[in-house]
Amino acid sequence: MNTVFSNIANAKITDKSLNKVWMDLFMSADDMLMTTGYVSNDAVKELHKILEESDRRQKLSLMVGMHYLEGFSRPQYSSLCELNDFLQDEQRGMVYVSPWVKFHGKMYSFQNQQGIHTLIGSANLTCFWDKTERTYETMVHLEDYQMSSKLRKDIAQTIKQLGVPINEADKPVEFKEHNVHLDQCLGVGKISKERVEKLFTQTSQYYFELPVKTEPRSSLNRFFAEGRKNQRGFYLPRPWYEAELIVSTRFLTAEGYPKEKTFTVITDDGWQFECNTTGQNGKNFSSKGDQTIFGKWVKGRLEATGCLKTGEPVTEEILRQYGNDHFEFRSTDDPDVWLLSFKGKN
Repeated sequence: MNTVFSNIANAKITDKSLNKVWMDLFMSADDMLMTTGYVSNDAVKELHKILEESDRRQKLSLMVGMHYLEGFSRPQYSSLCELNDFLQDEQRGMVYVSPWVKFHGKMYSFQNQQGIHTLIGSANLTCFWDKTERTYETMVHLEDYQMSSKLRKDIAQTIKQLGVPINEADKPVEFKEHNVHLDQCLGVGKISKERVEKLFTQTSQYYFELPVKTEPRSSLNRFFAEGRKNQRGFYLPRPWYEAELIVSTRFLTAEGYPKEKTFTVITDDGWQFECNTTGQNGKNFSSKGDQTIFGKWVKGRLEATGCLKTGEPVTEEILRQYGNDHFEFRSTDDPDVWLLSFKGKN
């Protein structure tokens, strides 16, 4: 038995991070039991894609304990239903919800021919997929067969007594407004409404309308680009929210455009994060360090209006429904701070 930590920020406590331990166990398991309080739509979609495209037939029983009573966003609920349909059709497991009580426990059991490993602690399923999450998690890793077997039985009993298959539970009548929780992302800040209004009413020396490109495997659709396979044969997809803007040459050569630079952006809905322009001639515009921050901001807005469904490509028709097919990118009095707007019609 040992304790594993997130190892983010300046608190590296264990040799292996919690994410690395969890993913190694996940990739080596044949049969998995999981309970989590909360889950994000992108984590579910990426988990689904791995299970679907892997050559192995892993089994998974997953119970989500808090959302049914606290509320789902529509993308969360749809992603879980799609995962459940896949697992049931393939006879590989099921997704459960807890309709009677809020279950906040986070427990994970991984079984293969070599034995059983279990994790119990603070981490929701989302944290194993989201590298921008600023919450520091810790879990106890049980490797002893007797202890792991006991906890596995407890997890199975918990799912049996509290869980109802999501397709058998009443469908939610109302859905919560979708929020990709940028406020929980490392490197992202929230700007007051007053400051945003003041900045966006100022005159800008440089102003660009950057078209949104809808290439099938790049730009906002990098999720559909080829991922990578590890030594165990697992296909690891790109994150759902990984995204960038491919900027046309006519902007790269325009006066004032911040080509091959790093700068801060403030968005029309009050977020602040660092971006950069990289690649050939600086044509790749995205958030610095982790492209999912930019993707959460852009695709999250498309999802919030119901125009984009998790797992579907961004197309010209989706942009038409949203009411906007370009970004407004403007300078401020500070050369290192730019304004970025992507307002829809609603």
